[in-house]
Amino acid sequence: MFRKEEIKKSLENPGGQELMNKYNGENAGLPFWLILTPKGEVLADSFDAKGENLGSPATPEEVTAFIAKIEKSSKLNKEEAQTIEKVFVKK
Repeated sequence: MFRKEEIKKSLENPGGQELMNKYNGENAGLPFWLILTPKGEVLADSFDAKGENLGSPATPEEVTAFIAKIEKSSKLNKEEAQTIEKVFVKK
């Protein structure tokens, strides 16, 4: 029989913890996300202005911060960003 820790470990993304450590997310909790260029440069991360992990945005303030990061770091148009925003607002 598997122990809980072994089962949880098997669900982890290979190299995920190392990436979290590299980008100061080791204590951020999950989900922790990054938006990277093809060369691996960070365009945005899941930390808000207070240094707290947005994770999966839940409050209106978190969703606003998330959308601002997406708009700043991508080529999404306003309509596409609004579609993403609606998904999180429905939660």
